Amino acid sequence: MMLKFILSLFYFDYADVNYAWSSSRLNRFKTPHLFVPANRIGLKKRFALFFYKFIRSARYLPNDFIFLFSFRKKTTFLKYYGSQNQKKSIEKLNVKYRTVSVSECLDSDTHFPLFFAYSLALLLFPITFIFLFAKKETRRALSYNADNYLLSIGSYIVWVVVLLKLNPSFVIMSNDHNVMNRSLLYACELLKIKTIYVQHAPAVKGFPKLRFNYALLEGKHASDTYESYDFCEIYYIGQSVKLRENLRQRKKTQLAVGVSTGISISINCYQTLINLMKDSELEVVIRPHPADPNKNFWREFALNSGISFSDSQEENTLDFLNRLDALVSPMSGIFLESATFNIQNICFNAGFKIPDWYNLTENNVCIEVDTVSEVINLILASDESNQIKEQIDAIKYYYFSDCFDFSERVKLAIDNIVDINRM
Repeated sequence: MMLKFILSLFYFDYADVNYAWSSSRLNRFKTPHLFVPANRIGLKKRFALFFYKFIRSARYLPNDFIFLFSFRKKTTFLKYYGSQNQKKSIEKLNVKYRTVSVSECLDSDTHFPLFFAYSLALLLFPITFIFLFAKKETRRALSYNADNYLLSIGSYIVWVVVLLKLNPSFVIMSNDHNVMNRSLLYACELLKIKTIYVQHAPAVKGFPKLRFNYALLEGKHASDTYESYDFCEIYYIGQSVKLRENLRQRKKTQLAVGVSTGISISINCYQTLINLMKDSELEVVIRPHPADPNKNFWREFALNSGISFSDSQEENTLDFLNRLDALVSPMSGIFLESATFNIQNICFNAGFKIPDWYNLTENNVCIEVDTVSEVINLILASDESNQIKEQIDAIKYYYFSDCFDFSERVKLAIDNIVDINRM
């Protein structure tokens, strides 16, 4: 095993572990502003960010030492999440077996020893540097992702240690292209630990082939979009929110319209839109994207304009959607969630080129318009039922549904996976 581990370091695929930036199929270079703020682009800035994160990771050192030198019982499932969305998608599975959660940045049972990952990455920097400049796909992405390229080998080594320490039978994760997830996947393959992928967002063409042992997918759109290896067994689990099949009655008086601001929008254009909505006697609820850098601006704008503001950290998405008749947003996966509520979906990119990653317009999940007046006219139209009916039909392609509810489908899938591996 030791020889195999040492060889894996020499053959470590930095490009594949950092698939999100290395892949020509995904090609983030067309729209880098959607993924990296302008003030963080550049080789020097990315190296500075690496050392900044390295220093910050030292605050967890006491907990990391306790973990590394404490006795741990064997666990059935290890759950890893690196973001709130990933955490929610895994926690809603409600796995009943013995589980341990691991994260480097969120509350979890075990903190991933990030300081040691950075330390090892720094120690191996000369070797990493040679590998990075040897390949075109990694060389061109250094200005956007150098810190993660450097970290990847260190995180892989530490994941091997963590897995040996916790000794799980299965590892569950809900991202397939970020550095922490892919380095964990490589460590699982080295140690022959079974992996389970849980879909946490709509599938996107260009993401890596599913190389997990099992994949819990929301519906047929995901299996049609993803490529997968032959050994990957797919289970459809649908979603936890039940689709409303019947058209709901719109309000007779003041229609409620949610305005979801994105990372890349024209602030002036959206301000004009919101002011016109007010003039048209529409009830407006502003809800910035969790990563919107202008969140505080929109909060103040809502306050000064006398309109409602929804904070994603205080009000969950489903409660927000439940009080709307229509939703206006730049292209976003939120349209899938709102379609389950029979809400009229209107995509307004305000002049920005935002890719339709999930084929939402093609599959009639939303209608895309180009001008403010088109948005207002669609909302005030006397009969929007045809659009809603198309959305209901479309959503069934994205979310699997049968006679069982979500929790029953998940339990059947997990129990079956455990039983198969007991044989």
